[in-house]
Amino acid sequence: MNGKGLGLRVFHIDLNYVNLKKEYLRGWLEKLKEMGFNAVLWELEDKVCWETCPECVWPEAMSKKDFAEILSFSRKLGLEPIPLLQTVGHAEYVLLHEKYHSFRELEDHHDCYCTSNPEVASFLKAWIEEYLELFGEIRHFHLGGDEAYVFANCAKCSAYAERHGKNSLFGRHIREISQPILNRGIRPGIWNDMIMKDPSALAFETSKYVIWDWNYWDTDMAPEKIGIQALGLNSRADIEKSGLLKEYPEMLDSNGSLLPFPSVRILKRHGFDVILCSASRSGGDTFFCPAPLHSANIATAAQTAEEEKLLGHCVTSWAIRLNDYALQTPSIGLAQEVIGQSEKASEELFRLHCQGLFGTNPEKYIRAVKILGVSLPFAQSLTTGVQWNGLKDSMPPPGKYVENLLEKFRKTDSAKLSSFHATVKSAILDIPYGIRLLSEFLSEARRGHEIVEAWLAGAQFLQSSALIAEKILNGESTTETAEKVKKQKKLYEAYLGLRETPLSAAKNAGLVYDAIIEYFAEG
Repeated sequence: MNGKGLGLRVFHIDLNYVNLKKEYLRGWLEKLKEMGFNAVLWELEDKVCWETCPECVWPEAMSKKDFAEILSFSRKLGLEPIPLLQTVGHAEYVLLHEKYHSFRELEDHHDCYCTSNPEVASFLKAWIEEYLELFGEIRHFHLGGDEAYVFANCAKCSAYAERHGKNSLFGRHIREISQPILNRGIRPGIWNDMIMKDPSALAFETSKYVIWDWNYWDTDMAPEKIGIQALGLNSRADIEKSGLLKEYPEMLDSNGSLLPFPSVRILKRHGFDVILCSASRSGGDTFFCPAPLHSANIATAAQTAEEEKLLGHCVTSWAIRLNDYALQTPSIGLAQEVIGQSEKASEELFRLHCQGLFGTNPEKYIRAVKILGVSLPFAQSLTTGVQWNGLKDSMPPPGKYVENLLEKFRKTDSAKLSSFHATVKSAILDIPYGIRLLSEFLSEARRGHEIVEAWLAGAQFLQSSALIAEKILNGESTTETAEKVKKQKKLYEAYLGLRETPLSAAKNAGLVYDAIIEYFAEG
């Protein structure tokens, strides 16, 4: 154990989708140290000038010298570096380039590597060597492996999977590419979601591999359903009816109640070391404010990792959601604050943590962030240009995207459209109240003003987006509104530019607003 609680206390810095300024990164590393973290999971993607695939590098990417200086700075702070290289899915930034089209699992999909192609393994092992050279002395190396949507679908992969099982194919690939890592005595790791249907079928040497078990929905609040990756969410009745309990007895406690984070106990039974992963920013968040669920998820995951004596706990923060680290700080800091306090509920722990953070009664702040954490359409992924196709490729959507999306919902999912209307109507009424609470709290707080100010900035964008969403849903399409949204886009680009490099801020502001501007501009 290092310091308080768990051995590995990890924060995930994700540079997929964003290019953060170096001074912003350094400042955030200092905050992580203050909050009690001792390791950083670096998901670099195309934001370093790689020699293995220079075609894939973002125009503003850091030189390897610049990133080596950041690594040196983080090590001096006591933050152990752990590299993450996606080696199965989420390879959009590589496979979009014509040079690498032959590496695709399916010709018309640019997110997943073909794991039966020997050139893919050679390419990834060469890249891993470059990572190892850059990172120097490390103990862990994360090989990704999550959300590989079309894995085992090409003729060769599907034939192998038909004979031996998908997990066998997955395991064969991971074992092959992890050789440079194992040869140096470093422990490879993978995400859990692709293997959970049958974790025993990988035939890994469990003493060598670490499973990073991500679960962003479980909390200590008595759940109606719990989830195991690849098996979905299941109620107590579902579990009994399907026979899951026989295979996964870890889903219930000794009293027959649903247990959160069941897969950590399943993976432990199979002999794996596990790092449990919660989230401070994930699906459902708007681009402006994170969801209120995260604080309870982080607190309960940290307590579970301690109680189960896991290898560690990692707070992930997915950059594609775009909202600022400052807004996530109270939830992130909770990860270390709750260690050793399992007798307290997450809600009470969050209140006590915020009281210490702000130096005053935090009730107004807590009420405000619950209001502003609304999952608002046209202010998040899948209803804007961000992730419109479900992928992390930063590709702009096709023309008339918003118009066609509305038409699709009218024809095939009127219930979703109705829920959008209800959410937007409530948000327009509630957000001003949330802003008022924050404004009052800002004058009451003795410290932590930068966090409250960040929430106020996010809330202003959220309020504008709620009014924009109302016009979209009501079919009020005018060029005058298009001009207003253009001004909003400029403000948002400047806001992103406080932490992102110029091209990154411009790209992301465009993905958030351009499809909406087009919708209004066409009248």
